[in-house]
Amino acid sequence: MDDIIFETIWSMVKNEDKGKFRGYSKNRISDRPTRQAKARAWGQSRKVKRGRTRKRYARNKMRGNVRPAMRRQLGAGSERAETKR
Repeated sequence: MDDIIFETIWSMVKNEDKGKFRGYSKNRISDRPTRQAKARAWGQSRKVKRGRTRKRYARNKMRGNVRPAMRRQLGAGSERAETKR
């Protein structure tokens, strides 16, 4: 049974690929352009995210000492329901 499965799959493999040792390490030269492109895209997305974060904190700073909504303090004994200015 296993021999039949193996023979079926082995017949699907191209002749020039049969018996080739793929090696243990990747070819780092041939995939270099791909890695460069990915790094560029990643850097661009980081740049955008950094800019947005910077703008957000600058906006909060401009408004005064207001904490983000999830972190607002309720005061001693949680008397105040909210701390909007």
